[in-house]
Amino acid sequence: MMKKTFLMLLMIMLNSICLSQVFPEGFEGSFPPSGPEGAWIVTHNGIGMGPMNRNIWKQTPLITSVYNPHSGNYAAMVEKINIGDGKTEEDWLIAPKVAIPAGGELSFYILHGRAGDQGSKLKIKISKTSQTDLSSFTEVAEFSESQIGSVPGVYNKMTLTFNEQQVTADEMVYIAFVRVHEQTEGGTGDRFLIDDIELKSPCVTPTDIKITNVTANSAVLAWALPDSPGKWEIELIAAASPRSESTTVTQNQYAVINLDPQTTYRFRVRSECGEMAYSEWSDFYAFTTLVNNDECRNAQTIPVNEDQSCNKVVPVSFLGTTITGSDSCVPDNNGDIWFSFTATHETHMIDLINFKGNAKPVAITMYEGKQCDQTQPIYCNTTNSLLALGLRIGTVYTLRLAVSSPRGKTAFSFDLCVKIPDVVQNNATDCLVYTVNPDFEKPLHQVKSAYPQLYNQHSVPGWKTTAENNHIKFWHSGNNRNIQAYSGTQFVEINETEGSDIYQDYATAVPISFRCRFVHRGRDNESSCALYAGPPEGPFALVVIATTGNNVWKEYVGTYAVPENQPVTRFIFKNQSGSGNLLDDFELKGDNSIVTPGPLLLNCANALANVSAKGEGVWMADTNNPGTSTIGDYHANKTTISGFTTSGTYRYYWKTAHCVDILDVKIDNEDKTTLLTFNPIGPICPGAAVPKLPSRSKEGIAGAWMPPVISNAITTTYVFTPYANQCVKQGITASLTVAVQPIAVTVLSDCINDEVVLKIQPEEGNTFDLTKTHFQWFCDKKGNVGKNMPDFNVTRYCRDWINDVAFPIVFTVKVTAAGSCSVTKEIAVEGLRCQIQKGISPNSDNLNDTFDLTGFSVEKLSIFNRYGTEVYSHGAGYTNQWFGQSKNGGELPDSTYFYVIDLKKGETKTGWVYISRENR
Repeated sequence: MMKKTFLMLLMIMLNSICLSQVFPEGFEGSFPPSGPEGAWIVTHNGIGMGPMNRNIWKQTPLITSVYNPHSGNYAAMVEKINIGDGKTEEDWLIAPKVAIPAGGELSFYILHGRAGDQGSKLKIKISKTSQTDLSSFTEVAEFSESQIGSVPGVYNKMTLTFNEQQVTADEMVYIAFVRVHEQTEGGTGDRFLIDDIELKSPCVTPTDIKITNVTANSAVLAWALPDSPGKWEIELIAAASPRSESTTVTQNQYAVINLDPQTTYRFRVRSECGEMAYSEWSDFYAFTTLVNNDECRNAQTIPVNEDQSCNKVVPVSFLGTTITGSDSCVPDNNGDIWFSFTATHETHMIDLINFKGNAKPVAITMYEGKQCDQTQPIYCNTTNSLLALGLRIGTVYTLRLAVSSPRGKTAFSFDLCVKIPDVVQNNATDCLVYTVNPDFEKPLHQVKSAYPQLYNQHSVPGWKTTAENNHIKFWHSGNNRNIQAYSGTQFVEINETEGSDIYQDYATAVPISFRCRFVHRGRDNESSCALYAGPPEGPFALVVIATTGNNVWKEYVGTYAVPENQPVTRFIFKNQSGSGNLLDDFELKGDNSIVTPGPLLLNCANALANVSAKGEGVWMADTNNPGTSTIGDYHANKTTISGFTTSGTYRYYWKTAHCVDILDVKIDNEDKTTLLTFNPIGPICPGAAVPKLPSRSKEGIAGAWMPPVISNAITTTYVFTPYANQCVKQGITASLTVAVQPIAVTVLSDCINDEVVLKIQPEEGNTFDLTKTHFQWFCDKKGNVGKNMPDFNVTRYCRDWINDVAFPIVFTVKVTAAGSCSVTKEIAVEGLRCQIQKGISPNSDNLNDTFDLTGFSVEKLSIFNRYGTEVYSHGAGYTNQWFGQSKNGGELPDSTYFYVIDLKKGETKTGWVYISRENR
């Protein structure tokens, strides 16, 4: 404890030293004191200076009973003295120059020696210019003997706070302690002793208080860091408890732990500026710790009641909750809380009961499983009651309860109950449609009253109101009008008050015809109300008008046909006349049967069942079916069933809250296919990226390939083997060959309509698809000439783009196949001739000297005489090598000859040519 006290005193001392080297001053050394900031001075106004200078400031003797210091061994003192009536003396003790902090606080301990008020005063004066020029000082405070203390010889602490009018922040001033005595009637004044003078920054109340990182069990409290002593006291109070806990800290934030979840705490803080020296407390700031199950991953496991009772409940409050992600079911989420339960039955009811406080609408959202990344719920509503059908026994289901109100959370609570409802089964074509709270038995009156009770609609299961005050009026049997409920013990009233209609909404994904039934009674006299139906936003159609006296309940029935594209239908009761309309025992029936005719006959080649039903329910497979199958969306009226694995009759149920209908699907898997086909793949380029082998044949048969991955190095044949239990005969396989080859092409020159056209032709064995191939043409005269086509018209290009054509012209084409492999080819065009000449005159005049077939891509040329004898021939590569010579090189006579020309593109040309050597 001593060590702790020493450290605290050391901290205070160091903090004060930071303000100046002048203070604190206890007069324990030489007198007047001196230090790095300069020396104190003692002076006088010259009145009453005796030979012993008794009336100037001096150091007290070592501790005596008369001159005792406040602490240590010494203090500063000034004695009383007789200066003569009518005179005024001033005894000055002046400190060296010191900086005054903003709001600086000057404190000191002082006593006076004689009883009663002897007329002496202590004045505090400051000078901003001189320590010795007394006229430069201005008075900032005055203390009379009465203020100094009523008991002589006892020290009292005096405090002075400097303001901005006296001195600005950190301004340098001289501070003077002046004993002033104005003598009258022989009074000699009084002795003053001063000790332990301090100048400190003010003890500031903390500001800018923040509460962050709030969890279920902790929070971080923080505040601004002004000129402060570096020590604070925190007080933390649980809102429901009168007890508080106090903690002292040395940092301007504090992590508080071991808090109770979902609890509101109040906290405040003050600065600690020395021994028993504190600032004012800050205001209280409140925060609420989160609930443990504020997030999905911390969902609280809740018990399931094995009957329709709610003996096992879990209390729920939204205090301390936050918003977890987004949810289409809760557009105005202002805080949510998570729970989970394990289904023990195919149908469970989730009820919110026993509301307390100012209730807000609560949305119940239900997810299958405990995967917290799910975005699509299987159920959601805001009626305080959710009927979940088609659950899988043993499966975990997760619930999100959210405050569905843009006005935020309020202090209300309720109990959460999961139970097994008592569901009455009846005919599917005239099915009782599930209505929440049909006979208004919830909320149950906690205290039986002769008068009606008003309940906030957000605490009533199922029913809502248009009343501005959100109230629904409930009556209990045994009331002051002696009206007994028709069903159960409670009923409701709508009256002449405008906007007090009550209603309930129903899901109507497909058109359906409803039959409505309810009982009605007047409260005081004959009264009328009307039941309407339609979309929630209106307009509403009249279903039935009820007009009844006040002496008996009367039953009314009406019908309403839901039109196409009306996913939600509202049934709403509106007041017509009378002082009050009483309602009870509402019932709605409809056709919730299966539409798809059965039995449905399928085989393995057509194994997809498209099914549809009326009403709101779930599809379920019989547990004794011959094999497994997959229901697409088992909550949808229209869905598909697939994945049949075995022949036989499969049974499916369309279950609503009160009805069940049956559909049989017969599967014949004996008529199986023997054909497995696939789209061709490739060829692919060596080293290129390879596609995946298809997992199913065109017939929908799944299987495995061997090898399983396509090779990009070698042409390979892949064998497909179907998996078992599919619509394919046993032992049937299929194969697919994927060729791996480089691209190889030939560029041919052709004449089309007397124009020279270059054409790309795959070489033998290359099967790439020209329609999926890219072509880039280049010309040695012009560079890139574009044309992403497999042919190129040289004649038109030269005519349009080259003014003076100089042959030969070299064209290059880059061919890139779909597999990304490419090849580049060149061809020289010697001319634009497309007609085969009719004669040659080999006389060395450079005009028609040769039989010129340049550009025709000749594979073979044969020349025959008139008798059919071949006289000349040339193989591939012929251009203009024949100038009228025979096979042995001799000169053929002038005459008509016949030619056969085989072209590379597979075409053959025949005709005649004449040799004439005139002008030789």
